[in-house]
Amino acid sequence: MHNKDELNQETELGSPWLDEDDWQNGQIHSNARSALYASIFFALFWNAISFPIAYFAMTDVYRHWKIDHLDPVLFVLLFPLIGIGLLFWVYKTYRQWAAFGRLSLTLDPYPGSIGGDVGGFLDLPMKWRLGYEFQVTVNCIHHTISRSGKNSSHHEKVVWKKHAAVDYESSANGIRLKFKSPIDEGLIDSEAKEGSSYYRWVVNIKGQYKESKIKLDRDFDIPVFKLKTPQTSHLRIVAAAPSVGLDQISKDQVNIKQNTRSLELSYPRSRYASMGKFLFFFSLIFVGATGFLGYETVTEIQRSNFFSLFSVGITGFMTLIFGLVSFTMLAFAIHLLSNELNVLIDSNIIKVMSQSLIHRSTKTINVSQIRKISKKTTMSSGQGTSATLYFTVSAELDNQEKVTLGNGIKGQLIADSLIKLINKQLGESLYRSQLDGTEAKVESALDDIEAKKEKFIGYIKHFKWVVNLIGFIFIMFFIFEFFSFAAFFK
Repeated sequence: MHNKDELNQETELGSPWLDEDDWQNGQIHSNARSALYASIFFALFWNAISFPIAYFAMTDVYRHWKIDHLDPVLFVLLFPLIGIGLLFWVYKTYRQWAAFGRLSLTLDPYPGSIGGDVGGFLDLPMKWRLGYEFQVTVNCIHHTISRSGKNSSHHEKVVWKKHAAVDYESSANGIRLKFKSPIDEGLIDSEAKEGSSYYRWVVNIKGQYKESKIKLDRDFDIPVFKLKTPQTSHLRIVAAAPSVGLDQISKDQVNIKQNTRSLELSYPRSRYASMGKFLFFFSLIFVGATGFLGYETVTEIQRSNFFSLFSVGITGFMTLIFGLVSFTMLAFAIHLLSNELNVLIDSNIIKVMSQSLIHRSTKTINVSQIRKISKKTTMSSGQGTSATLYFTVSAELDNQEKVTLGNGIKGQLIADSLIKLINKQLGESLYRSQLDGTEAKVESALDDIEAKKEKFIGYIKHFKWVVNLIGFIFIMFFIFEFFSFAAFFK
C-alpha cells in the first residue's frame, strides 16, 4: 500500500486530486459501465427513429413502384442496417462487461508522478494459466470543446503515449496484473473536466487469452501530477517494457542496412500511403466543386441581367478559393505519395536526402555538431487510447537547428528502436547530453502544440474579417440566385 510520505506528497498547489471523488483513495474504477449504458441508449434511440421512418418510406415507395426506376428513397434502408450493427456493438460491449464486471485499479504511486512513475495493479476474474497477452499504455490526452451557439463538438488528441512494463501473477480472485512506466518531465498535470480545453491521463489495459474470443479493453482515468519530489513505483516487475526488434520493423516503414562502418535508413513512399490516398481522393472532391463553380460562372456570363453579373463575381470568387484549396491539397497529397527519405550515417558525417515529385533536398552535417537525438509526435490517427501516433526523429544541433532523421514513423516502439540504433551507431561518447541507456528520452510535444495553438488562434483573430466576408458572399450568392430565378419565371 502507500506510505504516509507518499500520501502527503503535494504539488506546488496542494493536492488537487483529492478534489475529485473518483481519485480520492487511489482506487480507480473503469468507465466500462457508463460506456455500456451509453451504447444501449444510443442503439435504442437510433432504432426507435430509423425503423419507423424506413417503414413509412418503403410503404410509399411500394405504392408508386416502377421496375425501371430506382427511387432515391431506398437509401433510407441504410439507417435500419446501421441500427442492426449498433445492436451487435451493444451485444459485444455487454459480453465484455459480463465477463470482467466492475474493475478497480490500485495506483502505485498515488497519484502518478510526472518525472517519476505511473504504476498500479488490477485483480482480474480470470483463471491462472500461461498464455495471456496483456498490453498496457499510459496516455496523456488533450480534450478540446468547440461551441457554436447551442451546438458543441468534442475533440481528443493523444499528445503522449507509452507502453508500460507488464507482469501478472496468481491471486485469490484470479490473476493480478501489474504494470509501471516512467513518465517524462515537462508533461501537463491532470486537469478537471472544465472549460473548453483540459488534459486527462488515461491508462488503457488490453488483454486476451490466445484461444478466447472475449477481449479485455478498459480505460482508467487516473490522476497524474508534477509533485515536489517525483515518486517511483514499489511494484516488482520482472518483465521489461515492450520493445520492437529491428527484424520486426516492416520494410513499409523503414529499410535498415547496417555494417561496421555505416548505417543507412531508407523510408519508402509506402509509409504515407493511406494518408496520401485519402487526401488525394478528398482533394478530387474539391477539384470537382471547382469545376462545377467554374461551369456556373461561364453560364452566368452568358446572361445579361444585373443579377447574373453579380453572380458572376460571386461564383468567380468562389471558383478561385476552391481552386486554391484543391490545388494545395492535391499538391500535398502528391508529395506524401511520392516522398522518400534516405539517411546515411557514415564515419563522422550524416547525409540526409529527401525527395518527392514536389520537393527535393540534400543536407550533410558533421556528427560532432549533434547535441542529442529526440523524437516528437507529429500526427495521430484514431481517437482516445486507440489512437496511433506518428513520430519524427530528429538530430538537434548545437545551433538549435533540427535535422530530420526519420518521419512518418508509426508508433512509439518503432521510434524508440530507431533512436536506440542511431545512438549506437553514432557512439555515446559523442554526446554532451545523453538519453537514458536503452531508450531515448521522448521530447515532449506539448510546448510545440500550445505554441501552434496560440499561433493559429492569432491567425483566426487576425483574419476573422476574411471568414465573415466569405460567409457574407455565400449568403448574397443564394439571395441573388433566388431573385434571378424569380425574374426568370416572371
